[in-house]
Amino acid sequence: LQRLLIVGAGGGAAALGAWVNDPTALGSSSPGLNFLRSALVAPHFTCSEEAVALRDLLQAYPGFVGLGIPDGTALALGPRGQVETWGKGEVTAVVHT
Repeated sequence: LQRLLIVGAGGGAAALGAWVNDPTALGSSSPGLNFLRSALVAPHFTCSEEAVALRDLLQAYPGFVGLGIPDGTALALGPRGQVETWGKGEVTAVVHT
């Protein structure tokens, strides 16, 4: 039995999603590694204003969830559907409504 754990920290976490938000170009994104097939990951997430921007960006990705992950925090996903938050912060999940 083999197991694999992949951890992305900071900006590296963004690459694990299907799409990567480009913070330098509002409303722009690039393909990610697609480990999280229906997610756009936003690292360095700090405030509710970013949640609004992430929700707006999701207009281009129907059915996707945006995951805002603050510094010092990780979202750990296990092979059997396990989900844990590691670190001091809380992960914010947003959807476009």
